Amino acid sequence: RAVWDHLPVNDLRQLCQARGATWQSVQPADANDSMQASRAERQERRELIRALVDTVEDEVWASKGVDVRRFGDRDVAVSVFRGIERLEAMDEEELREEYELLGMPLEPEATQTDLLARLRSVLIWQDLPLEELLADCKAHDVSTSGLVPACGIVSVEDKRMVLLERLLAGLCAKDWEKQGIPVARLESFESAVEIVEEWAGMEDWDDNLARTEYGNFGLPHGDLRRPEIIQRLKSMLVWSALQLAELRKECYKHGVSAMGDRNELVLRLAWRMWAPESQHESYEEAPTASQKAGARATRSSATGQPRGPQAQKPATSQLAGFFAALGLPASAGPEDVRKAYRRLALQHHPDKNPERPEEAIKRFRIVKEAYEKLSAHLRGKPGQ
Repeated sequence: RAVWDHLPVNDLRQLCQARGATWQSVQPADANDSMQASRAERQERRELIRALVDTVEDEVWASKGVDVRRFGDRDVAVSVFRGIERLEAMDEEELREEYELLGMPLEPEATQTDLLARLRSVLIWQDLPLEELLADCKAHDVSTSGLVPACGIVSVEDKRMVLLERLLAGLCAKDWEKQGIPVARLESFESAVEIVEEWAGMEDWDDNLARTEYGNFGLPHGDLRRPEIIQRLKSMLVWSALQLAELRKECYKHGVSAMGDRNELVLRLAWRMWAPESQHESYEEAPTASQKAGARATRSSATGQPRGPQAQKPATSQLAGFFAALGLPASAGPEDVRKAYRRLALQHHPDKNPERPEEAIKRFRIVKEAYEKLSAHLRGKPGQ
């Protein structure tokens, strides 16, 4: 900047042209008036230096993945860049807290680098215009079909949020697939989220709890060690969340009858894989009531429904307030709650509202409380 201040205007113009900068040329009203010419030159010099400073900033921002041209608004790009700088200053624990605020499951296997990369992508995607989100979907091989409902009425913001959800799903899916969660074969992205959360919870089970859960299916555990039991229960959880057609494919693959409801198919697979061979035929004929109950428990955990006894529900008026805070009807399910929360968390995050931080913090807390209470209610767990 100090060098630019002493360069002739013609040299500044050449620098701007070489760096691809744009500026507003200033011409005096009367070219023969020396005072007007001098004033115009000073104005153009300021404009040229500003343009050069912008190109330097653009290069710095581009190193963080922030391409100003994609946002269409320099102020938006500045906000995104500052948000990324804030993330980069966080330690792993703080990144996990930030990740959780977006309604994403905490993954023990995710490293600090993984979390930072995902959060950086979310910061960028949430402020891109629709056309740029469509371009990123294409680049990441993410489907853009089905954006217009049968009624033909959908806002640009609604489309943006659908694409953001799909991009986020694709971002996580790669890692989840490596862990054994076939995201593309599940009923929804939210089913994958539920599985990740449930798997993380299973890691905290002791030997007795693992054996109890496994015993709910009538499967003999014998001398099985806890890690093997947990792995089998994880497999059953995945089966229970598969699209029905995919679940039947699993049955065909393992020589199991694909006739019956979802719970029966999951149990047949489990018995075919792990029960003593002498018991296979007897199970195929008539699964017991306790085994069916165990399958229902596994299925419910993947869909966000209560696994155990129903918890005491909050007062109806409180629930109505929580649903209203998320802009949802009282009939909304766990998947609706999570999607609404993620959208509103991005919208009301304090970092996104620097001009009114106190209002943003208040609104963000209301949305977060509604999400936590409704999630606890829909899963049959007591609210905190």
